[in-house]
Amino acid sequence: MIVPARVSSTAPALERSVDDGVTWEDATPTTYGIGQIIAVSTFASGQAEIVAMVGEDCHVQALRTFTDGEFWESYDEVLAEYWYVDPTRASEIVTPSGALSAPCVQPRALQSFNGIRALVCDGTAYVLADDASWDALPPKDAVALTISDTTVLVAHSTAECPGLTVTASAVVDHEMTQRAECIGTASSADPVAIALDETSLVAWVGESWILTSY
Repeated sequence: MIVPARVSSTAPALERSVDDGVTWEDATPTTYGIGQIIAVSTFASGQAEIVAMVGEDCHVQALRTFTDGEFWESYDEVLAEYWYVDPTRASEIVTPSGALSAPCVQPRALQSFNGIRALVCDGTAYVLADDASWDALPPKDAVALTISDTTVLVAHSTAECPGLTVTASAVVDHEMTQRAECIGTASSADPVAIALDETSLVAWVGESWILTSY
């Protein structure tokens, strides 16, 4: 069972839900003195991981739980495998093989899954190419993205949709095939994150949790 997780927009806190986002409970590893959460993996079978800046010196650690967030432990070997943006040098992407330059000074929504690396920079979604360059995806005014199998889903604004459009691009030899879905109740003016949960598209927009068939 996959349980949705989110980072609070008002504090460095991790929350989880077992009722499709109707209610949320705190799962923050409080004993580590978290200053900022950088990356989160979804809860599944009691397990989850986060990358966070912890302690008075704000050093980066990967923390893992096997107990639905009740207990957490630090794992250096987990951190060594992560792709993430270090807030102290945001124009660089930290990777297992070293630092990689981002296509802008403040990248966001970095995702790494199934060999695909993607992020949003200055309203454009990018996919990392084999030569370590960044290829721009077609959607304009991008605010968030997620990866499913070999597909990158990009949330962005369009004139045709009063909320957010989510466009799917299947990345095969750098060719994209398009599919779009309108989330009419969402707004790009709020913080946005998206994910796929089996047959549903899940969007966290501001304080709202939206599930849409996809």
